Amino acid sequence: MPAFAGMTGLARFLALGALLFAVRWVTDDGRALGFGRDPIHVSGADVARLQRSWLSETGRAPDVAQLRAAVQREADEEMLVREALRLGLDRSDPVARTRLVQNLRFVHHGAGTESALRAEAGALNMAAHDLVVRRRLVQAMEQRLAAQVRLAPAEITDYIAQHPERYAAQARIAFRQVFFSSDAHGANLERAAREGDPRKGGDPRKGGEAPAGDPFLLGANFPLESQAEIARAFGPAFAREAMLLPVQAWSGPLRSAYGLHYVYVTQQREAASVENEAVRREAYYALLEEREREMTREQVVALRWHYPLDVEWPV
Repeated sequence: MPAFAGMTGLARFLALGALLFAVRWVTDDGRALGFGRDPIHVSGADVARLQRSWLSETGRAPDVAQLRAAVQREADEEMLVREALRLGLDRSDPVARTRLVQNLRFVHHGAGTESALRAEAGALNMAAHDLVVRRRLVQAMEQRLAAQVRLAPAEITDYIAQHPERYAAQARIAFRQVFFSSDAHGANLERAAREGDPRKGGDPRKGGEAPAGDPFLLGANFPLESQAEIARAFGPAFAREAMLLPVQAWSGPLRSAYGLHYVYVTQQREAASVENEAVRREAYYALLEEREREMTREQVVALRWHYPLDVEWPV
């Protein structure tokens, strides 16, 4: 190598050592140079346990893809626990540390200092086996992996605009109705509705009287309501049609589970974007949760490179 041509033997040795150190630092654990971490081994018994668990929860055996996904989840959990232990989270995380100390206080009937009990827990590798501590370490690692997510104000604004169903004021209509009951008219329902068509009467904008129809439990007049609110009273199909009706005109009849309805929309309010502090706060946490999940997935996939996976697959 030309860069080493003018160096003495000692200088070359030191330079090579520095290069190896740099590569190890860049790759985090130097696995490319043979400094890799221990492989994660999933035994045949572990695979069988995962198969039984899947069968118990779903009532059927997992297919190949589902079994591979279950094995990968198991391996990812073990990987995150190992990383947490490597980083000393069992000593620095207050939840994990308290749990380990409490376990040993119970064993020693309350005797022993906290530092001595922590040291004993470490010597016993208790953190790797206690289920509560393992769950906490996985959670702590996931939080650590997602901690670098940052959101700009413009991203929150864009997120609100992209999800009008969550953050926009819903469209609403106010209406009155003439109702014909299927219980009252039975097989003659449609004929009764045709005969009572309010469009045959006077102009309702000028006070003209329309046929009364049948009594309806919720009344004849409805204030501004959203599609969801109308659906709760009349059903989803009725609500979808009602939201599309013209204003200041009789339409219908629309069908519901109760019978037929002529509908006169008196007022319509379009959906509008709403952006205030409460909405931005809600959107911030929703977007943050999405981004943290994405970041955690990406970091877990990257972390797998450091942990070879050895699985005893069934024949």
